[in-house]
Amino acid sequence: MSSKAHILIVEDEPLVRKTMAVYLQNQGYQVTEVDNGQLALDCIVEDGVDVLLSDLRMPGLDGLALLREVLARTSLLPVIIISGMGTMQDAIEALRLGAFDYITKPVHDMGLISHSVEKALLHVTMQQRDAHRQQELEEEVARQTRELRQRNEQLEEEIRRRLEQEELVFNAKQEWEQTVDAIPDGIALIGPGQRVQRVNSSLAHTVAVSCHDSVGTPYADYFYGQPAPLACCPYQQLLEDGQLHSQRCYNERLGGHVELVAVPFVERHTTLPEYEPELWEGRAVLLVRDMNERQQAEKEKEVL
Repeated sequence: MSSKAHILIVEDEPLVRKTMAVYLQNQGYQVTEVDNGQLALDCIVEDGVDVLLSDLRMPGLDGLALLREVLARTSLLPVIIISGMGTMQDAIEALRLGAFDYITKPVHDMGLISHSVEKALLHVTMQQRDAHRQQELEEEVARQTRELRQRNEQLEEEIRRRLEQEELVFNAKQEWEQTVDAIPDGIALIGPGQRVQRVNSSLAHTVAVSCHDSVGTPYADYFYGQPAPLACCPYQQLLEDGQLHSQRCYNERLGGHVELVAVPFVERHTTLPEYEPELWEGRAVLLVRDMNERQQAEKEKEVL
């Protein structure tokens, strides 16, 4: 890197300036010489400089003023102050302002200048590397932040859709239950194990058992008030052949004269009338139709 580095020397004493320039050129550096601060600023803007060596006491724009101007424009240009007329307070002020190093004149060992320049160039390299790493880190954080925001947005959208679907299902369930409850016929869903899974309000009212308490009751106990069902029960017939069956009977528990209808309750993929009990496990819908008025009308008709 040193063979390509551009060193700017600002020194109003020609002999001192030339001595440093020749030495640094021999070290492989590209060197530019100027004798005042304003020319130094112009050179920095036009030619680009890697390290600035500046005298402290110069006519016009002195070393401290030049240092302020340079650091106001960039923090990546190390400034090394080389002065034989400054005081300790000047050195402290230069370092406080941001000078990279301070070397006093006369310089008996030019190796001090070369060593300071090498350290300055290494410092700039480390700064640039840190800045690059910081930029990469910030870009990575920004990328991950964008991805996280996108995932959050997708998750929020998925949750929103799921809530909408759940609301639709809930509303549909409520509408269906309200519809079934509005039907005057008693309706019961019989599930696996021949137990009541659900009943509508009409049947619950007739049997005088709440919809909630009806769930899980063996169907024979629920419909007949006894553990063993009647042999002619349409549900028993359905269990044997998987077909729809109905029966008119008198069942005081179900309100008197009723018609019982047992309908297989199967999954959509199940084909009927083929009897495949392993696919539906005895699930069925049982309807209880009130036949009291019809029975009375038929009796009156017989009398006439």
